[in-house]
Amino acid sequence: MTTPRGSLRNFLEESPFHEFLESCWNGSYYLNFPVSSGNPAYDPGGVCAHALYYLVYAEKLGLKQVRPGRAAQLAAWLATQVREDGYCLTDNGFTDHPAYASTLGDALGTSLCYASEIGLPEEERKQVLAALTRLAERHPRIRFPEGA
Repeated sequence: MTTPRGSLRNFLEESPFHEFLESCWNGSYYLNFPVSSGNPAYDPGGVCAHALYYLVYAEKLGLKQVRPGRAAQLAAWLATQVREDGYCLTDNGFTDHPAYASTLGDALGTSLCYASEIGLPEEERKQVLAALTRLAERHPRIRFPEGA
């Protein structure tokens, strides 16, 4: 018995995920649920960080459904969600959770790695790098060797 094989590109192009993301986009970041649900919350370390991974790789692959520049916009906004002390802002304050900060940091690092492909302007690259530096140097847990 043979298993049918497809490409990752075909899977991503046929996925309704991009339509769902568009229903959650508010102009700067992604809401937790579509605007029609009435839930205006946001989650930089979860929803938005994972959406950034998708957008970076979708733009790198040149998927036609993804709006060019969206990954750069989201990366720039996510960088503003890292406070000076390394804690991460949330819709209801801030969190010191190391996994939250690590997920956010990984997504920001991915956007920096592919900054040219996603069209991240030089000034915003500096802001993203500064946010990563704050996370690495000041977050109470991830700055330690055993940190996330």
